[in-house]
Amino acid sequence: MSPSDSQHLLPALPLRARRPSNPTPALKAATPKSLGYGWSVFSVAVFAAFSGLVSKYLQLSDLVMINLLPVIAISTQFSLGPSLLAAGLSALCFDFFFIPPIFHIAPSDVKSLITLIVMVIVAVVISGLTERTRRQRRAAQAHDLQIETERLRSSLLSAVSHDLRTPLATIFGAGTELLEDGAELAPAERDGLVQAIVEEAAHLDQLVTNLLEVTRLDGGPIEIHRRPEPLDEVVEAALSRLRGRLGDRPVRSRVPEEIPMVPIDAVLMQQVLVNLLENALRYTSDGTPLEIEATCTGTHVMLEVRDRGPGIREEEAERLFERFYRGEGQAPRDGGVGLGLTICRAIVHAHGGTIALLNRTDGGATARVTLPLATPMPASA
Repeated sequence: MSPSDSQHLLPALPLRARRPSNPTPALKAATPKSLGYGWSVFSVAVFAAFSGLVSKYLQLSDLVMINLLPVIAISTQFSLGPSLLAAGLSALCFDFFFIPPIFHIAPSDVKSLITLIVMVIVAVVISGLTERTRRQRRAAQAHDLQIETERLRSSLLSAVSHDLRTPLATIFGAGTELLEDGAELAPAERDGLVQAIVEEAAHLDQLVTNLLEVTRLDGGPIEIHRRPEPLDEVVEAALSRLRGRLGDRPVRSRVPEEIPMVPIDAVLMQQVLVNLLENALRYTSDGTPLEIEATCTGTHVMLEVRDRGPGIREEEAERLFERFYRGEGQAPRDGGVGLGLTICRAIVHAHGGTIALLNRTDGGATARVTLPLATPMPASA
């Protein structure tokens, strides 16, 4: 593998939204109904047996409370069906084993009958109240989710409308001037207008790409296609995509020859690097250098993107990965909507890696991506 500072550059590879031909359905955490009914029978039997062991030490009212415990336990963990089954079985067992005549489902006196009826009523009420509480909690969660969705939608529309306006205005203005006065402009002026159109079109392309990637995140886990890739070529491809944005900015890229092939999805990791480099451009002054360096620890490869900007506030180190969050000191017309780092983290985590933002001791910030050299096993549900 040649070092990354060689002159060979890969052509820019567009990140396309890929969908699996046979998507694996998400495993649900819901407990099967049959398991709930089984636990109902088991818990009632256990508490009935325990009541039989201690019945000679307790009064009938104490045994009622003990036999209501499985009803409460089942009601808190399962749906209404298993709860009602536990209530019915608990009442029957209590009548059969503890209300005279023993081993008969028929109370011998009014007091015993009232005790049994009260027990059934209490058990059913507990089951009903628990189910009602569960439904109210689900409704509240759905309401909160709807509010959050509306908030995200509003944030997205606000950010996109603002950040689309600037590049579109630039493209429209430059295109209009070329159309109306192109023949009278000097070659250098025409080239400048064309360059402005190209750069702003690239901003729009990156913005739309990030929005599409966020849509993919909402649709479920990212699908990745790993194969061993030379990391220096992925770095060079990302730099090639940003050639217009980088301009004369000094960039030092170092990927030593001893870095082994890394099992990654090259297109997705290229997008990670593009987003990290764009963040570095966004937070630093023109002319300040950028650095990209890869190191190997034996089991992992660590890839760092460094800048000489103002650094990162400690309280923002995690928030910067949240959707639509934009850090302090970011220019209001920089073309970002606060999605790049969110996408980076999702892609890196899908590779079984980690990503972190750190401050450099001598000034500036570092975005550190750590990737495993061995393909991680799929996470079990």
